[in-house]
Amino acid sequence: MSTDPPLLQIDRSTVRWSRPRTPDDPVLLVLHGHGMDESMGFELHRRLPSELAVAFLRGPLRRQGGYGWFPLDASVTPAQIRASAHAVLEWMDAEGFDRPVHVLGFSQGACTAVEAVCAAPERFASVVNLSGFVSPTTVAPEALRRRRLPALYARGESDTLVPSLLVGWTQQWMRDHLQLTEHSYPGLGHSVADAELDDLSDFLRHQLGGTPARHVG
Repeated sequence: MSTDPPLLQIDRSTVRWSRPRTPDDPVLLVLHGHGMDESMGFELHRRLPSELAVAFLRGPLRRQGGYGWFPLDASVTPAQIRASAHAVLEWMDAEGFDRPVHVLGFSQGACTAVEAVCAAPERFASVVNLSGFVSPTTVAPEALRRRRLPALYARGESDTLVPSLLVGWTQQWMRDHLQLTEHSYPGLGHSVADAELDDLSDFLRHQLGGTPARHVG
């Protein structure tokens, strides 16, 4: 009997776009956290470079009054995390993207975002981890290590939802395999602050060919 997880699929009708997309628009995908949905944080797009068409995706699993990408407990398996990433890639196929996109994940969504980048490095222009983590089972392919994809890791220094050991693992993994910009914010918990949105906008503007990103450890 197969032990593979059920096929996951993103409902295209639930995806919220910041505005109608044209074929030449750079695209940012936003993957929400556990128990959230595509509407939470939607106003974020108003703080980002206007050139971006921003797509807010809904996780394929019902979780805690909202949605998620994979089980967030001891039952989770590496195959389930991979399945969440492939759901994102299959949605990208259905949308017909013909150029690399940027991807941002908050909390659990960051884990799925990084896993998708590992599965298909050539399909992404950058990856952003806000208050999230990288799975200890995630393996970076040689293609990703060679490319050194631009990445941002930002978190609150008072965030206790992600265990400190996982924070350390995530930080080292991203340093080892990506071209990493890091920011941390004193007093901030498991949420997003104004200063963080400024740093995020600065990072993305740099990826779009604007002003240089400020690299802060």
